[in-house]
Amino acid sequence: MQNILTAPLRGIGRLITASLKNFDPGKMLDSELVKAEARKPVGTQRVPAGEGATKRRPFTSGVYWPQTGFSKLSFKQFTGLLHTGVPMMVRLRLSRRYYSKTIVPTQHIATDAMFEELEKLAREMGAVDIGYISNIDPNLVFKGKELPHPHAIVFTVEMDKDEMKTAPSFESFVEVKKAYLKLGKTSQVLTQYLRDKGFAAYPGTNLGGISDYTAVAEQAGLGAIGYHGLLIGPDGGARLRINTIYTNIANLPARKNPHLWIRDFCAECLNCVRKCPPQAIYSKPRPKSNGGAGIECISYQSCLQYFSENFSCAICVKVCPFSVSGYDKIKNGFEQSKQRNLTATKQPAA
Repeated sequence: MQNILTAPLRGIGRLITASLKNFDPGKMLDSELVKAEARKPVGTQRVPAGEGATKRRPFTSGVYWPQTGFSKLSFKQFTGLLHTGVPMMVRLRLSRRYYSKTIVPTQHIATDAMFEELEKLAREMGAVDIGYISNIDPNLVFKGKELPHPHAIVFTVEMDKDEMKTAPSFESFVEVKKAYLKLGKTSQVLTQYLRDKGFAAYPGTNLGGISDYTAVAEQAGLGAIGYHGLLIGPDGGARLRINTIYTNIANLPARKNPHLWIRDFCAECLNCVRKCPPQAIYSKPRPKSNGGAGIECISYQSCLQYFSENFSCAICVKVCPFSVSGYDKIKNGFEQSKQRNLTATKQPAA
């Protein structure tokens, strides 16, 4: 029986491989994002992209299926990938329905009790941290896009530490997709919760997005952008994924960002710079090459090539000390080191 089945299965495998010869997974993802973001203007307080806004970076890489790690997957791995990947893409497509019409809010001010309930629901869905930002900088809106409202609820989900230790691998890739699936579910559940309370709310997509999630999350006080260009937060280090909900709520809680010391640590660490296989991470962030507002941390094309060939890479996530040792341990050690250096500089010369 096994021999009878083997030949047809091999034939099917060869047929699938041939059909995928010129298939660029990144191009397919870009196509899905175009569809997800093909919306008519909605919202009663729309915010267009600012003059310093930049376009969202595409995933299209020119790396075709046979050149990727996916071409070497077993049948079991491939079906396992579909088990997570298909629901993730469904969530991406479902985000469009929340932009089918403008929601006219009946409420503008939220109570403390509602914020507590919202955060409790977010954590039950898998969020590890929640932040808020009023009046998003228009330069953080991607060029050609606009926000339905100027305020946002921002949240993060954490990727499993042990799975990300294997990066770049099939296991780490699936873990990333699980995080994106969780982002989609959570944003849509929270959006409906807010609408039921009388507020306008629109979920960000779990991939892509109409604003720079990393920069928005930093402004919301959820962490700081590391030299690898990723958000580093107190829960999970660099093992975080981000999503947003745009809303009309006028009294979002404001908080200062206590995590910006991370930038100074990164300047001394540079572990991700040394460990990046394509050497895509700059030794120091620089102004954006396309003239946009803000900084860039990586050579995007160098990163994208290796990223596309190697299960979305994530080596910088794996080797970031915040992902390994933990936020509190690093902060305590860094502060002690600064104090020792300060004390040494105050010592009188012999």
